[in-house]
Amino acid sequence: RAASCSEDRECIVACYSREVLGQSGAGHFSPIGGYHEGTDAVLILDVARFKYPPHWARLADIAQAMCQVDPDTGRPRGWLHMRPPAVASDDCGLAAPLRIPFIPAAAGRRLSEALSVALAEETPECTGGG
Repeated sequence: RAASCSEDRECIVACYSREVLGQSGAGHFSPIGGYHEGTDAVLILDVARFKYPPHWARLADIAQAMCQVDPDTGRPRGWLHMRPPAVASDDCGLAAPLRIPFIPAAAGRRLSEALSVALAEETPECTGGG
């Protein structure tokens, strides 16, 4: 609730089991775009828009989906609360980029694989593909 009302640059990214929400697929990461107090629901801004558009999910359901154990880590899923450090500007007063000091191993592997594929597609001459 606090992050959805904040004027600071912060966001929550949920790592959850799609199956618990009645969706196809397994583990997934998506940012939370808002909170509706009247229905106690969060707006999931699904990053796989081709599969699921932004949608509302009851907070109790997303909490249960985040408690599911990730088979890669053997630990419950969860969330990332990302926000810049207290002093986050450069010499010109511009906001500094968001820095995430820790990424779970399973997420790091997936990000690394996605980056490798994207780089191979964009610059095949640099990755031995062309």
